[in-house]
Amino acid sequence: MGVIRAAAYGKINLTLDVLGRRADGYHELASIMQSVDLHDDVELELGPSGISLEVKGDATVPEDSRNIAWKAALAFFASVQKEPAVAITLTKRIPAAAGLAGGSADAAAVLRALNTYFGHPLTLAQLQTIGEGLGADVPFCLVGGTQWAQGIGERLTPVTAMPPYALLLAKPEMGISTQEVYRNLNSDSFGDHFTNRFLQELEQGQPYAALRHVGNALETVTLPKVPQCQWWKDTMHRYGAAAQLMSGSGPTVFGIFTDDERAYRAWNAIRHQGNVYMSRLHHCGVKLMDGDTGGCQ
Repeated sequence: MGVIRAAAYGKINLTLDVLGRRADGYHELASIMQSVDLHDDVELELGPSGISLEVKGDATVPEDSRNIAWKAALAFFASVQKEPAVAITLTKRIPAAAGLAGGSADAAAVLRALNTYFGHPLTLAQLQTIGEGLGADVPFCLVGGTQWAQGIGERLTPVTAMPPYALLLAKPEMGISTQEVYRNLNSDSFGDHFTNRFLQELEQGQPYAALRHVGNALETVTLPKVPQCQWWKDTMHRYGAAAQLMSGSGPTVFGIFTDDERAYRAWNAIRHQGNVYMSRLHHCGVKLMDGDTGGCQ
């Protein structure tokens, strides 16, 4: 028996372009995905047999086989041909159903933690293949940082890292499903409107200039259906954010602040107006507290 602990970091989409609809029904994406230091705590205790799951901090998250962390453990044990034997405890800080990849981050942490515990029987590429079968954001969450994502988000290319800018995240009470957003997306929104221009500035060493090109094609669907998203975008702008955008299919809105003092002033002014979190752009997806760092120091 043994215990291993990990921090599972959330993500935002600095850009999200929808290039078109694929033959398999999914949409082809181009996105700059970025880790944030808002994280869940994941603890795994190995042995004696079976899988169990306890969730702290969010009563809406299931504690059974519906949870992606449970599915990740099951998939790992099947891949290494071992009988499942782990008790998982999740302490949730990343809000659920928010476009911040909280569940995917938990799954990534489970995969990396189990792989480390058993002596790295699987390569990162193999873990990402397992992750892709669990959810489109899991391959990113296994590595994190700043990545150019293509396909459905599974084809990742590391790019110049963004500075650790301060970040405010606001999650409206009203939610919307990812399926509903894509189902209502008009083909007029298809195309690379943001990602390529963002990448050009970033690779030229101009991360601040890159922020002029943040954008999300899915806002065309979510903003009319969840008016609070636009209100939060306007609020972030009013308090001095250098960029403000909805992450993923929403409904969470983020504001990036290149000046920490301005970020703290904004935080103090708006943190009582809803579900608001202060965070920072981060350099990795999973940090193991025992043993292998998973690329995070």
